[in-house]
Amino acid sequence: MLFYKQTPFLAVPSCSTGNGSVKTRFSVAWCDPAMVEVRRKCSCTTKTNPATGTRKRDNPPVSRYYLWTGDMVMAELTAVLRRNRPGTKATDFYNWPEESFEDMDSTLAVQQYIQQNIRSDCANIDKILEPPEGQDEGVWKYEHLRQFCLELNGLAVKLQGECHPDTCTQMTATEQWIFLCAAHKTPKECPAIDYTRHTLDGAACLLNSNKYFPSRVSIKESSVAKLGSVCRRIYRIFSHAYFHHREIFDAYENETFLCHRFTRFVMKYNLMSKDNLIVPIMEEESQANEEEEEEEEEEGGGAAQEDPVAAADD
Repeated sequence: MLFYKQTPFLAVPSCSTGNGSVKTRFSVAWCDPAMVEVRRKCSCTTKTNPATGTRKRDNPPVSRYYLWTGDMVMAELTAVLRRNRPGTKATDFYNWPEESFEDMDSTLAVQQYIQQNIRSDCANIDKILEPPEGQDEGVWKYEHLRQFCLELNGLAVKLQGECHPDTCTQMTATEQWIFLCAAHKTPKECPAIDYTRHTLDGAACLLNSNKYFPSRVSIKESSVAKLGSVCRRIYRIFSHAYFHHREIFDAYENETFLCHRFTRFVMKYNLMSKDNLIVPIMEEESQANEEEEEEEEEEGGGAAQEDPVAAADD
């Protein structure tokens, strides 16, 4: 399929297939203003199912584009389509090369960068929480809080199998903490699972509000000030899961390090008081590190004691 365009820009087509045909859409790049022929060669292959006669495209969705002026090849471009196409297997999700923050030109670049770092290594909390140079702090905190709410939905789904209204009639953590749900006209007690749903719904409504957060590029200070209250409310989901559904909490935490990351996040940006951080996640981490250091010292001391004995035997 050949395309001719008389323009000072190169129109790079994107690949999509259906019933063996190729549909092409254009995005702006560069080229000589002369008449240019864009020859497209798609690396995607298709297979036909003998039983149904349907055709299925194999990954990866990468296309190559050749720029021609007359008979001379001017350049070759490779386009990586960073999207999960319908029918993609779970094991192949997000199967594309990482991209530097400077190369991300979307208004959702901060969200994409955060999610890319989480997929790369969710245990590397320092890297995930480290903003790119020159990044607006308000937007950085806002996008992280959106991501926390997204991932907390996964914990809420797991809690639904065990946290029932008849067993967890109140949103509690320890015996000293009973939380009132702010989703009602006047705050009142809610079953824990309802409190969880109401809190995540309320956070989503606020963070997607055009009134307070009309832009993903810049945020007013008055709107940034509202992030602290969202942090305090969604943290109660962690505390309830930790003290009342420990197995579910540990399994999800070992998979995502979400509570670790959230705790480090609110401490780094002073979004919550340390007195309200009742899940001893950081204390457990410090204790584990101390135990590892003690074991290493003991192993080193034992090796040092064996040397004189070995020397005496010699």
